Amino acid sequence: ERNTHALWILGMAHMEQYTYQWVDNPPAALEHSFQVAERLIHADPSHAGGYILRAGINTNRHEFDLAMADYDHGLSLNPNSSIHLIHAAWGKSLAGLTDAARAHAELGLRLSPKEYDIFLGYAYLGLQQASFADGDFEQAAKWGRLSIQMHARAPIRRAMMVACCAYGGRFDEARGHAAELAKFSPGFIASLLSRDLVLYREPAHNDLLIEGLRLSGVSEPA
Repeated sequence: ERNTHALWILGMAHMEQYTYQWVDNPPAALEHSFQVAERLIHADPSHAGGYILRAGINTNRHEFDLAMADYDHGLSLNPNSSIHLIHAAWGKSLAGLTDAARAHAELGLRLSPKEYDIFLGYAYLGLQQASFADGDFEQAAKWGRLSIQMHARAPIRRAMMVACCAYGGRFDEARGHAAELAKFSPGFIASLLSRDLVLYREPAHNDLLIEGLRLSGVSEPA
């Protein structure tokens, strides 16, 4: 248990398997990630990464109160970690704490503007999700394009771009993003429309996303 950085990487890898649905049993991957986070926190209670990791897991589980407490505790232990700030921005944007999410993402980008692409992508995604929840669809589209440049096969980013473009009247662009999304995650939009998959904590924010997808005219399940 001495190598806490290795534990953090292992936990993050399992959570990414869940996020991108790269494995046959995504819930099991998320549970593995949680077990690693618990081991990390037990091994070193002063290691911010354990709390940030557990916060991300609980965000995925929609245990938002637990997640926000862990984000805040993790950031109190290491307030200048760009990676931790960026992860907190992602989680807080989904929890409806859009001002905090924006502040975390912007600080993370200032501290480390040349961070690994995957983490830059999460910063842009946090800003995209926060702007979308606030109803600023043009800003959300701006950040969404940047987030997709970092990871073109990320389903949430593509689905949100479909809705952003529809709200902006750019239906050709919306269809393009929907077509790309269908290549690697064909059931993703249908799962959002049916509410089998729910992203945001606040029902009004999820309603915005669903209405945007419907407005696009390309997203109704067969």
